[in-house]
Amino acid sequence: SELLTVDGEPLPAMSTLGPQQIRSLKESRACINVFEGAIRSGKTVVSLLRFLMAVVFARGGVIVVVARTRDSAYRNVFEPLMDASLFGPLARLVHYTAGAPTGRIMGRTIHVLGANDKKSEKVLRGLTVALAYVDEITVIPEEFFTQLLGRMSPPKAKLFGTTNPDSPAHWLKAKFLDRIGKGLPNWRSWHFTLDDN
Repeated sequence: SELLTVDGEPLPAMSTLGPQQIRSLKESRACINVFEGAIRSGKTVVSLLRFLMAVVFARGGVIVVVARTRDSAYRNVFEPLMDASLFGPLARLVHYTAGAPTGRIMGRTIHVLGANDKKSEKVLRGLTVALAYVDEITVIPEEFFTQLLGRMSPPKAKLFGTTNPDSPAHWLKAKFLDRIGKGLPNWRSWHFTLDDN
């Protein structure tokens, strides 16, 4: 509970975190941080909590939230963040209208990007990304994700993303997750099971 408090009180989400969630919260300091595993395993809440912590310190570029569509960004990212039963008083500092191109978190502008096909990567061109949150990475086109990684040029840029298990041949697993610790620098991942929630 000492990780994140508001006015000395831990956030509601903090009081129910399990050991794997606390571990991932403490260890997610790499450039790319992936929270993966089964649905209802608790990965989304802890990844959102970590993203909130990073919003405060993001510098040198824009902050983006990426999902397959802006509607899914609203449903999977902003609705939980605006839920006071999860994020206590911080929920009042999150503002987003479904479908809008931007939102606000703790006074910072957040660009909300839909990535539903290969052509979506064009929306990233020209951006310098200091912080990214990617909902369900495996449903994002590989071209978009690659372009996003290339746009994360500030020295302390970070990405937090979630994903459910997909095919062992999926590009995220084959090109990235399987290479963590084997020559792929500055990536971390945490696997969550139903028991971790």
